Amino acid sequence: MAKEEALRKRAVVMYSDGKSVTEIARELGRSRQWVHKWIKRSKSKDGNWNKSASKMPNGPYNRTRYEVEADVIRARRELKSAPYMESGAYAIWHKLRDEGGAPPSVATINRILNSEVHVRPELMYTYVEARLLVNQNRLLIIQDEKVVLDFDFLMPSV
Repeated sequence: MAKEEALRKRAVVMYSDGKSVTEIARELGRSRQWVHKWIKRSKSKDGNWNKSASKMPNGPYNRTRYEVEADVIRARRELKSAPYMESGAYAIWHKLRDEGGAPPSVATINRILNSEVHVRPELMYTYVEARLLVNQNRLLIIQDEKVVLDFDFLMPSV
């Protein structure tokens, strides 16, 4: 790696001595684009311009910003606290748009809501062990050997 860094410095020195980019590239066995790259980097104020830069991305490119997630969750809580208000992705999108911001897409809102952290499923039904008996025009639901529901109905004649 030190050899490569020395070669980069040499290219910049040759350029400052007045050689053309094509001559430098030919002499060092590199491309003209390579020479231009290191000349450009040498003009930066960074003292380590001749070192190889990491090719690793600065962060995950597909990660939603925390501020956006917080806005979505805040809007969800506000909508859920208001009676008779929808609190799904479309309602959140409209609320964020009405607040003046640029809301994320509905798919992104759904992804945020479906993440393990933000979803608190509400128990809408209680399931109990029961038997269902249908006898002619009568429906019986029996739980713990007690009749819980006794319903008479008329069957349509076929």
